[in-house]
Amino acid sequence: MKQIENEYARFMQYLESDAYSAADTMESLLLKKACEALEEVQGESGLTDVVPGYYIEPSRLGNNITYISGYYFDEQENMLSLFLCDFNTNREAPARLLKADCEAQFRRLERFYVDVCRGKYTHIDPGHPIYGLIQILTLNSRSGGKSFHPDSGKLILYLITNKVSDQVPPESKQLSSGAVVEYRIVDFSIINDSKKQPIVVDVPKFQCPQCPEGLDFLKVENHVDFYDAFLLAIPAELLVKCYDVFRSRLLEQNVRVYLQRKGKVNRGIHETIAKEPEVFFIYNNGLALTAEAIEFSPDGSRITRLDGLQVVNGGQTMACLHDSWKNKKDVSMISVPAKLTLVPAEVAKVIVPYVSRYSNSQNAVKNTDQHSNERVQRCIEQHSRKIMAPGKIPTYWYYERMRGQYNNAQLHRTPSEIRDFTRKNPKSQLVQPTLLAQAIMTYEMQPYLVARGAQKTYNGVGSVKGFCDYISKLDAINPGYITRPEWYRESIAKVILRKKARECVSTILKAEYSDYASFAAAITAYTVSSLVYLLLSENTRLNLQRIWDYQDIDDRTRDNLKQILYFIMQDISKHPNHSEWMKQSSTWEAIKQSLLESGMVMRTDSSLYEPQKPELMLEMIQVRERRDDENWTRNQNAVMGIRSDSYWEDLSDWLQTSSRGRYLDAQTRNALEKRLRRQKVTDRQGGLLLKCVDWSKRSGWCEPYEPEARVQHEERFKVAVGNPVDIFFTDSSFDVLILDRTCDMQGGSKYLPDLFRQLPSLALEEEVRYGELHPTLGSYADYTTEDQRHIVFIYVKKTMASLLYLPIVELCLQQVSQAYQTEKIVTSHIGCEGAGEKDLVLKKDVQERIYGELYAQETLIASDAKAPWR
Repeated sequence: MKQIENEYARFMQYLESDAYSAADTMESLLLKKACEALEEVQGESGLTDVVPGYYIEPSRLGNNITYISGYYFDEQENMLSLFLCDFNTNREAPARLLKADCEAQFRRLERFYVDVCRGKYTHIDPGHPIYGLIQILTLNSRSGGKSFHPDSGKLILYLITNKVSDQVPPESKQLSSGAVVEYRIVDFSIINDSKKQPIVVDVPKFQCPQCPEGLDFLKVENHVDFYDAFLLAIPAELLVKCYDVFRSRLLEQNVRVYLQRKGKVNRGIHETIAKEPEVFFIYNNGLALTAEAIEFSPDGSRITRLDGLQVVNGGQTMACLHDSWKNKKDVSMISVPAKLTLVPAEVAKVIVPYVSRYSNSQNAVKNTDQHSNERVQRCIEQHSRKIMAPGKIPTYWYYERMRGQYNNAQLHRTPSEIRDFTRKNPKSQLVQPTLLAQAIMTYEMQPYLVARGAQKTYNGVGSVKGFCDYISKLDAINPGYITRPEWYRESIAKVILRKKARECVSTILKAEYSDYASFAAAITAYTVSSLVYLLLSENTRLNLQRIWDYQDIDDRTRDNLKQILYFIMQDISKHPNHSEWMKQSSTWEAIKQSLLESGMVMRTDSSLYEPQKPELMLEMIQVRERRDDENWTRNQNAVMGIRSDSYWEDLSDWLQTSSRGRYLDAQTRNALEKRLRRQKVTDRQGGLLLKCVDWSKRSGWCEPYEPEARVQHEERFKVAVGNPVDIFFTDSSFDVLILDRTCDMQGGSKYLPDLFRQLPSLALEEEVRYGELHPTLGSYADYTTEDQRHIVFIYVKKTMASLLYLPIVELCLQQVSQAYQTEKIVTSHIGCEGAGEKDLVLKKDVQERIYGELYAQETLIASDAKAPWR
């Protein structure tokens, strides 16, 4: 029983961490893991394509009841699977599935199915996750043939749970609708037995003549205790056999997948394999590999086993060798140089991406490739794989985070599997990072940047900021904003808008402005940006959610685009060098002025428009950039940069209507009038205005909603002089104290002695918790005080002599942030609290890491001496 509890606790921790990184729920991931189990263990094909679609309604008792969690329809077999998750929130031990609960859950699924067939849910909006299921179960003309026929089909009801079950599913039966229904239970034991097996390369088992007993190696001496490094010459035959078994799983941490024979480098690799295999070793740059564990031969002279192997650089080399081998080329004479880094499993996920980024150099790596492993890019990719586009035939917008990913996904599939893949992921819905960048920057009214080309739109050019800057700054200003599914849907809606606008523009250019047809991309950018600008001037915006729901734009929008296109073509046709003219920011300013002077009115009488001023984050970013350029003080920043013009107008109106304004002194009144005129206030005037804000809030003023101000770290993130332990125990408003600790439990923060004096039993409690096993690097431990507050140790170094590696600090803080989402936190300068030169250099970096991960919490960093850079 103890083993099951340990496995369950690890599984729940795995679900929790995955849910955090994927911006998803644990229930949704449980459904995904269960479907993987059904395919891997029980051989039920297709279920990994289950559509997650939660339908929840409040009951008469006031609590919410979930009727369905997802569905999968096999049209060829006329088989419909409905899923319902029964999720146990206990993190420590699995509960047991009771018979009454099991029967109630199956009855709920049955009732939902019958109600849908009777037409109860025909009101469901096209944007709802179960809209596609309603279409499948509603037999009418809208179904387009993709319908479930109960008289000849099979209905399977799945109860997915992380509880342990000994219940026997009900017997199959026939419902009143004619459908034969089967019942199945997928509990924790089934899911746990099918966990994805790690990549294990047992070298002797591959039976390569060049390395029958293992790989020779040269160990690289270093003084860092969280990795070991080795140099190897690996026979190509071993590499291709590994690739044949594990395929692209070996390249999960690479910045791109196999680019096939495209590009001169890959063609050169194939040519060397075919013509000069004996010199491949000296021509090739080699591989950069990582592994989580390795085993040696009894005499220690060879590496015999590699666990968790990843190719972080050199994936093209490995794939080219495999491609040649599959085509009967002889690779027996080829050896490949390799650098192997042994990284502990617990910190691999934060270290390997850095290894991947900084070791890629063989093929020309575009900046879009280098960004492919960033958190935001991975999140977009994850959303694109699980969020289905509404429609009669569910499809995905395939986000190609890594170059060649779309083609590589089809490389080893059968013809029928390729047809199924392309049906679900049509080429017309392939989205590369540069395409997404062009769509978003067009919507953010940067047409002159988009006119300069895809790569410059992505990276920026000169002083003009690009998509990467936009994304990183937007993530810094409002963390979590761009990892939401809603942001993904809106982004794809912008792609749809640009795509449909491009079709409209191209048609008109070819018919009436044939000389300009080759400039359709730039002209489309100006047309769409003009539409957004004109709507903004009318306090209106496009309803991006509706565009996502319909996967199209309406006739009103097409008419608006045509009207704008004809207008701006008058300006474009006046400039002989129109290509360069459209790349200038002054051009956009002139067109905006012309649009306003024309008095052009947009037709907004459709559901694709809503009377709401868009929250244009780019404008906020530009305000911040202007602030940085002017070297504003903190008070000036808070008054001029963070709080908008409308904020001060609202305050001024309240002061006047409430008659509170008469209590303002002359200096504060002058400062407020100056800010209302948008004139730069002094540092002292800024301080007076901030005091006025505090006084007004205490007097009954309600601050207006400020999208940027509510997430500014200046408000939530502070640095103070003092002992964090003393602050925690004297100020009961703090909920959590975070201190760093070494994995050997012998050292850590300089404030640990103060803590142990306050809580003498804490060190003993830590020893009892871990026993003979030390805590793992990159983990954390929570200890609850008598007043129900929390002492948190984060294990960022193995010993006091170990190097402080900032990605490990990030890993610890990510877990703490997830565990304590709303608490008030006090911490120290983790791992660099001394006064030495090295500590002072590290303090700023550590502080940035703390802010970057604990952005949702009110956090105070305390230390005995203020850092000189503050």
